[in-house]
Amino acid sequence: MLSIEVNNQSKVRVENEKAKTISSDYLQNCTKNRYRKKAISDSIIHTHLHGCGSGQVQQAIYALQTALCINTKTLVPQTMSTQEEFLAIKYAAGILHTKDIIEHVNSQLDKGIWSDVFLEILDCDPKGWGCISTLFEKYLKEIGVLIPTIEEAARELVEHHVLLIASGTVMPCVQFKKILEDIDNYDYYSKTKDYLGDNLGIHQMYGWYYEDYCTVDQINQGILEASKVWVTTYAKKH
Repeated sequence: MLSIEVNNQSKVRVENEKAKTISSDYLQNCTKNRYRKKAISDSIIHTHLHGCGSGQVQQAIYALQTALCINTKTLVPQTMSTQEEFLAIKYAAGILHTKDIIEHVNSQLDKGIWSDVFLEILDCDPKGWGCISTLFEKYLKEIGVLIPTIEEAARELVEHHVLLIASGTVMPCVQFKKILEDIDNYDYYSKTKDYLGDNLGIHQMYGWYYEDYCTVDQINQGILEASKVWVTTYAKKH
């Protein structure tokens, strides 16, 4: 299996801003009113997810749940992979949507975690991406979570997915496809030196993913072994 060598022509990637809107009646008035009263306690102990996702990603993330003590006034992240940090990474990568932010706000309020920005988000009408994204950035600033650059976000997403692959708890080819989807807005083509994706260290996995002369089992095994090499070579040491 050979890694895929990139051609000399730079691939132009143009992403059009999508209107990420949801219906203005997304929340019933009774739901809004229920959230207008601030939680009685300023400190709540709850289970905080390391990231977010769906399907296999979510199942793996659930296995990494840890108990955190959250102060609702400061809400300072206590790990490197808090839910808010992961949302900020997805936001920077251009894969976070209005619905995701609304769901996060509702989830936090259900846990008794309050922010005045939450009410602004719920009251925003219509719930267009421009309004919601501005308020989301305001919320991240309030809790001290920085929005990474798109390159930083791409590297964080790659590490997130590759660690899952290396753990052996997910289907390697399916998870690698998620990597390519999540970093689609990042131009790793022009940053390639010899083999496509080598600036992110995913060139071997990339080659296996597009291998035409192997069985699915062989491809999965190849991606799995390459992911383990990636972990020893590129993964941050926390």
